[in-house]
Amino acid sequence: MTSTTVIKSNLGIILLDDDPIFRIGLITLLQSVQSSEIRVITQGKLAEGLSLLETNNADLLVISVDLATYPEKINNLLSLASNLESSYPNLPLLVLTPWGVNETIQQINNIKGCCGRNIEVNELVEIIKICARGETYFAQTNLAPRSQIVGGWLYRQGQFGLREISKNIAEIEAILAQQLSATDLIYWS
Repeated sequence: MTSTTVIKSNLGIILLDDDPIFRIGLITLLQSVQSSEIRVITQGKLAEGLSLLETNNADLLVISVDLATYPEKINNLLSLASNLESSYPNLPLLVLTPWGVNETIQQINNIKGCCGRNIEVNELVEIIKICARGETYFAQTNLAPRSQIVGGWLYRQGQFGLREISKNIAEIEAILAQQLSATDLIYWS
């Protein structure tokens, strides 16, 4: 006797992300895949996850978390996953992060999958189907999560530095725009 895995057509997912622009973009991408058979039942912020599940029945909860920019959100994810495990033990979770899986995410029982936020849409559709069946999919990462978190911090620091440089350039240009003396013109030429 052979066992076959039934793929449910018209999978209903709930999408959680604190960035409304990312949510809208992901919904649009998923709708653009004609044969995906995935419908987004509802969407909202991470903090709204439990209340959205009270009023909507889903096959999969897709949670997108930008841990590179906001590394502290791992605590929000851990809290939500813990609450969901007790309230909705059979609901599989798929987590999207900037870099894919890390050890903390992979050890959470009800998380069935984790992949990068910049994944190809057709691959994401397949991963959604895999996780909705209760199977696991954890994308391997090229960079260690710690270096990504530091990279997010480093990026913010770089942006701060660039703002300071731009401010200094504006001050220099303002000084140069003033009438310079003949000595200054000879010196700066």
